[in-house]
Amino acid sequence: MFQSIHQAVGEEISGQTGAAGETPGHVSSSSSSPQQQQQQQPGDPIDYEKEYHLLQARLREREVELQRVQEELRKLREQPGKSAAAAAAAEVAPVAVRHKGKWVLDPVLQSFFQLEESVKAELRREKARRLLQVNTELQWIPVVDDPAQLKGTWSCCNQDVYNGPRACNG
Repeated sequence: MFQSIHQAVGEEISGQTGAAGETPGHVSSSSSSPQQQQQQQPGDPIDYEKEYHLLQARLREREVELQRVQEELRKLREQPGKSAAAAAAAEVAPVAVRHKGKWVLDPVLQSFFQLEESVKAELRREKARRLLQVNTELQWIPVVDDPAQLKGTWSCCNQDVYNGPRACNG
């Protein structure tokens, strides 16, 4: 497992060089370069300390990248007149089928995304409250006509699962 991680890390950083030709994965003088590590044969013993240092270096790189992305997100949120949801709505996730045009939200939804975050949150809470109220009031109306799919109990043993795993003791 470490060997496949090692090879992936070595391939990923082998083309990248920092100042004075130092590779980002090169942590200390005791570590070998990615080119030397890639030459390691499948049967060779694994130096877990080197693997550890290499993975630590990758982790630090990812943390720096994460901080950069978080800073970009913070700046997007601070833009006047645009909420993070509106910014996210403008960037639509890729779809499986290619289209020549772009996805256009319904005008009602566009107006919703222009609202303040606190207003949107309150509207969502009110929607959840109303749906719960309606569901509670109308729960006596079954969705299906099959008694096996509806709530009930067996009169002989009080089991509440129609095709339950326990045998009837009644």
